[in-house]
Amino acid sequence: MEDAVKFTFLIGVLAVFGCASATASTLALNLGGTVAPDPSSSHATIGWAFTVLPTYSFNVTALDFIDPNGASLGSSHQVGIWTSSGTLLASATLPTGVPAATTGSGNATFASAAISTLVLGPGSYVIGGTTDAPDKQFTGVSYTTFTLAPGLSIGTQALTASGAGLVFPGNGTVFSDYQFFSPNFEFTTGTPGSGVPEPASLLAAAGGLALIALRRRFQA
Repeated sequence: MEDAVKFTFLIGVLAVFGCASATASTLALNLGGTVAPDPSSSHATIGWAFTVLPTYSFNVTALDFIDPNGASLGSSHQVGIWTSSGTLLASATLPTGVPAATTGSGNATFASAAISTLVLGPGSYVIGGTTDAPDKQFTGVSYTTFTLAPGLSIGTQALTASGAGLVFPGNGTVFSDYQFFSPNFEFTTGTPGSGVPEPASLLAAAGGLALIALRRRFQA
């Protein structure tokens, strides 16, 4: 009986560590603290184009929209990721009120909505989010006030498409002198094309081997 209790306890410990590793996430784009958010005044989907570089892969776990200081949202916001040709790959809605989850800090705080994991391999994509009063948005962000996660490259264009609801911003107006960084996404460490396993995969594999060894020991 004592051995069975120990075995159950070890299973629980390994499960906790496996879940913690699998759910740790990082913002794709981090904004500098020099640009203040502007009031939104129109119904539109705004966003930015990006490229996942060769040998990289990102496991997208959440879609985000700017929410300075984690304030209560005055309107709902939809966020989506598309292929460069306009095929919607994933979307999420951030409802009005206090966000259930946020990431970042200060004016660079984002409201966050979890999604089923979306794997983005090398290629070109577009992210967009709906903007509406009275909430804030980031417009006119210069190229020197943000940093991207390694493996990502930004397009030198801001994208916007007018209209209600979430629409592909790549079919709208293109602005070449600044960016619309209101939408964002979070990811866990992806698997490079070289075949190196991500930390969560390594931990899961190690945990499985450990459980097999422990079971054999307790059954002996």
